[in-house]
Amino acid sequence: MPDHGAILEEVEAAYRHYVAVFNGRDPQEIADLYHRPHAQVIGEIGLSVVTDDADQEQWYEFVMAALGDQGWDRTEIEKVWIWPLSPTLAQLVADVTRCKADGSVLNKARANYTLCRRNGVWKVVLTFPLVEEGFNVPVLSIS
Repeated sequence: MPDHGAILEEVEAAYRHYVAVFNGRDPQEIADLYHRPHAQVIGEIGLSVVTDDADQEQWYEFVMAALGDQGWDRTEIEKVWIWPLSPTLAQLVADVTRCKADGSVLNKARANYTLCRRNGVWKVVLTFPLVEEGFNVPVLSIS
């Protein structure tokens, strides 16, 4: 039987490390946080899949350029929810604040990740990047 508490702690620690590394802007460290292949779903763009190191480098440059255009300096974690799906797969949702260099708020939003454990290390395999403000409230679920 998997130890859900241990999975929760591992995944939260992996995500906090992920945000710290992302804020540090080192492309190789960031690349090491992702499983290959990994995918990203962005509403206006759709699905993009990163299959190798060359794709990863192109993805990193795209993301950093987009963030730079917005004036992003760093991301701060406000709240985290984690759902272990198996001993090697977990879903994570985080409320985050993106900040500008002067400390002002760029935006507050909700980010979604699926992480997988490979060789004892949790890595991102799927991201649904920041949901726009106003779209991160619970919706009615009909079952």
